[in-house]
Formats: sequence, structure tokens, C-alpha cells
Amino acid sequence: MKVGFPITLSLGFDGIRELIRDFPDYYWIADYKLADIPEVVHYVLKGLEQEGFDASIIHLFTGHRRYDVRMELIGVAAMSHPEAKFFRGNFEKLLDEAELLGVDGIVVGATRPEMIREARRRLPNVRIFSPG
Repeated sequence: MKVGFPITLSLGFDGIRELIRDFPDYYWIADYKLADIPEVVHYVLKGLEQEGFDASIIHLFTGHRRYDVRMELIGVAAMSHPEAKFFRGNFEKLLDEAELLGVDGIVVGATRPEMIREARRRLPNVRIFSPG
């Protein structure tokens, strides 16, 4: 179950915490696309982990630092909307960052099948999440 800002703003963290508690068998992904200095990202990841999330989506363009968390990390390698030119122009570098960071998964928009194929070729053991 992917939880982002819209549902969090609607339910608040108390509501999200209740959902996670009521459905413990679901795979809970914190979709806040974290992008900050490593210390802030680590602090937020620890907090999300305490809330019961199984994974968190982070941006890869901030650099590769391994975080001391038990939750899985999913890096954004490409987005599907037309304005996401930065991702298309830096896709190979973002895959490099994903590999260096050792993420458990990457996000590559479903409207970019050629990028999904390249990501699978480059990172055969990493799960690919393809929204859109």
C-alpha cells in the first residue's frame, strides 16, 4: 500500500498509523519521495520506520549514502510525466546511484518501457515499481 502526501494530509499520521496497525500483512510504502541532506533523510526514515512503514521512496539525485535503517529503500530513477526531463537526461547516472546505494527497488514510470528494460538489464536483482 503506497501512502503519500494526499492521504496523509487527509488522515493525518494518526490515521496512517491506525491503517498500518489494522492491516499488518500489507507492504506499506512511504511515498514522500525524500530529497534532503543525508542527516535529514536518515532522521525521517527512522521516524517512518517507527510508524510501521516497510519501505520508503527516496530521490537518488541527492547522492549515495547508505542509511542505517531496517526498512527497504526505493529510489526514483525515472518519472512518467512529460516535464520529467531531468530524469530522462540523467537516467544512467541515477541507475549508478541506485547501484551504489544498494536500494531494494527503483521507480521507473510505466510509460517508459525502454527505461524499464534498461533498468532491468542494469539492476537485475532490484524490484522495479512502475506507476503511471
